[in-house]
Amino acid sequence: LGIAASAGSACDSATWEPSHVLAAIGLPLRRAAGALRLTVGPENTDEEIDRLIKATQRSPVY
Repeated sequence: LGIAASAGSACDSATWEPSHVLAAIGLPLRRAAGALRLTVGPENTDEEIDRLIKATQRSPVY
């Protein structure tokens, strides 16, 4: 278990097209193509979530 990360849409994991949802909200194609989807669940601890947030904030593209 842990935290799942994906560059694709949960609805269509077989394609590398940007999410139609991100396009629908007006996100430019370049930003939508670089989106990262993170999934957590009830088994994740507060510490894991805090670690994820800190790691995301350290990202050069944050």
